Amino acid sequence: MSFNPIPLKYKNDDKPGAWPMLMYGLQWFLITIPIVLIISAVVGEFQLNTLAERTFYTQKLFALTGVGLVIQVLFGHRMPVVIGPASVLLIGIITTQASQVAEVYTAIISGGILLFLLSFSGWIGFLQRVFTVRIVIVILALIAFTLAPTILNLLFSDKANTFFSLYFSLAMVFLMLLGSNLLRGIWKSSIVLWGLLFGSICYYLLAGNAAPQLNSQVTGTELSFFLPQLSFDPGILLSFLFCFIALFINELGSVQSVGTAIEAPGMAHRTKRGLRFTGLMNI
Repeated sequence: MSFNPIPLKYKNDDKPGAWPMLMYGLQWFLITIPIVLIISAVVGEFQLNTLAERTFYTQKLFALTGVGLVIQVLFGHRMPVVIGPASVLLIGIITTQASQVAEVYTAIISGGILLFLLSFSGWIGFLQRVFTVRIVIVILALIAFTLAPTILNLLFSDKANTFFSLYFSLAMVFLMLLGSNLLRGIWKSSIVLWGLLFGSICYYLLAGNAAPQLNSQVTGTELSFFLPQLSFDPGILLSFLFCFIALFINELGSVQSVGTAIEAPGMAHRTKRGLRFTGLMNI
């Protein structure tokens, strides 16, 4: 069965005019925002206690996502692939204790180093043959099922309005699906962001300020951009090894699917460079 690429207005290396470039840039910006906000909210629920910590963590995610996107487009795979915090790493973070922050991020750094070194080896071709399309689909589906209990716990965290939260979330999902079907262009691409904004405003108006009251005091350790120390835990390292295998599969599938759709040349080198800089950004 042959694959017919979708006709595109611009090729991968074309340079549109100022106004189209601004609009397409805004579209990518709106697509990326929900990923960062959702990941930071879930991680903050498990590892961060104060409002200052959660705010600064979100700021760091935005900074790293922006830098990583620029690096990938200029020097990495050089294709329009949305990057951001990997949801698969949430599985490892959730399964560890909140007090083991140093061990968790040491394991993530180790996984990034492993992914970076793997991009220089000849194992990528072998792994591409091992992880077929069906295996990739199954693993991505398992990631969603694994994160489902955590999302449900966050959904029903407001004990006073449990049923309201359920009905409200179902209504918002229905409206977002309807909007995704009816809207076109930038409005369709940014439907998740508009759902976050519209849903937050409506929930606040209907249920009041149900958010937990967090300490907003700032200390020096909360605003540190780097880890204070490295701490190795064999069990956590092993669990994140499997997470990075799933991350490798996800990155491989994203780059190859987009490359096939836009008929990008030199996919072998693009794949290696994309994995290389993905590993670096995890370090």
